[in-house]
Amino acid sequence: MEIRQDQPLSLPCAAERLIPHRLAMRLIERLVERDPLQLSGRVEARLAADSMFLSDDPGLLSEYLIEVAAQGIAAINGYDGFLAGSRAKVGFLVGVDGWHCLGLPEVEAAISVDLQQTFEFGAIKIVHGVIRQHGQILAEGDLRVWEGDAFPS
Repeated sequence: MEIRQDQPLSLPCAAERLIPHRLAMRLIERLVERDPLQLSGRVEARLAADSMFLSDDPGLLSEYLIEVAAQGIAAINGYDGFLAGSRAKVGFLVGVDGWHCLGLPEVEAAISVDLQQTFEFGAIKIVHGVIRQHGQILAEGDLRVWEGDAFPS
């Protein structure tokens, strides 16, 4: 995905401008904060009533909150690429550590995702994510991502 450099980009910024995901797979709405010095950012999302992650049994699939955090990392990557005058890097979620789900989000209510990069070695990053709704922590843990200039061979 390439962001047009001739179009200004400011925060908050719609996720559709930053990540390749399209509805119904795009789960985040916008990037609202980015601090490159602190290696942190915040995105917002809403659990849509018609989300593919909702079902009668078991209800909300647990993978939803992990995917929301992963898309937040991708949005930060897209934003940083734009500011650097280049394309966003290719990225993959390669692992999840210490993930704790403490609650489930309400449908159609705002969710905030705070992301803090805690480690980087080559193309591998570890990012701590905290997901909140109405100020209450719903989930948190570490996501391991691979980000590179091209697909690994």
